[in-house]
Amino acid sequence: NGGNTNPAPNAALYADAVKFLRVPAPIPAPEIPDRFTVFQNYPNPFNATTRIRYGLPQPADVRLVIYDIIGRKIRDWHIRSQLPGWHEIVWDGANHRQQPVASGIYIYQIHAGEYTAAKKMVFLK
Repeated sequence: NGGNTNPAPNAALYADAVKFLRVPAPIPAPEIPDRFTVFQNYPNPFNATTRIRYGLPQPADVRLVIYDIIGRKIRDWHIRSQLPGWHEIVWDGANHRQQPVASGIYIYQIHAGEYTAAKKMVFLK
């Protein structure tokens, strides 16, 4: 072979011509619930903040309203055209004027399209 001990003398030239691309891992599609779902807030009872989690099977205008035990509206949120999936709203125990509410039982009600659900929660100072 004429004294050439390298079985592939042009291999170095080819290695320089190859470009390695970094391909990102696929992002999993978000899980879509098969029905409207509202979970119990967590933590409950709570002192500083609590999380209210819900799931939408389709896009919807969402309204979350918090009432005190005698039915007075304390706080509300309006979310237009929220996408399907799992969502969470954090309540800091304050009313619509950002003033802390009293310890007690509160009711949160979620309206999403034609669906409505309500649950109780306890705020302790």
